[in-house]
Amino acid sequence: MSGSKYSTLSATIPLYNELITHTEEYLESEEPAISNDFLKKAVEDCNRKLLEYYNKTNNACLIATILDPRFKMSYYEQNEWGNELINDVHNKIMLIFMDRYFY
Repeated sequence: MSGSKYSTLSATIPLYNELITHTEEYLESEEPAISNDFLKKAVEDCNRKLLEYYNKTNNACLIATILDPRFKMSYYEQNEWGNELINDVHNKIMLIFMDRYFY
């Protein structure tokens, strides 16, 4: 996903979350396809790798998501992140802002 005429960094966290949710729902489902061991292993590996890389997303992704008019802080609020995680995101943004503009 990239574009030379538009920004794509802000979509990183929402896309990771969507993919992680999709793989977790698949693994928890009772569908006959889940009994396919090869497919189940592939989805488990995919989920594990998504979580590994998701934890490596940096503050730039966080800031870009919040600054994007499509998402802002409402992305985190509407996706049931919970008050503790929302407060963590808010505090992280405030610390970065204060560090950059009010040394």
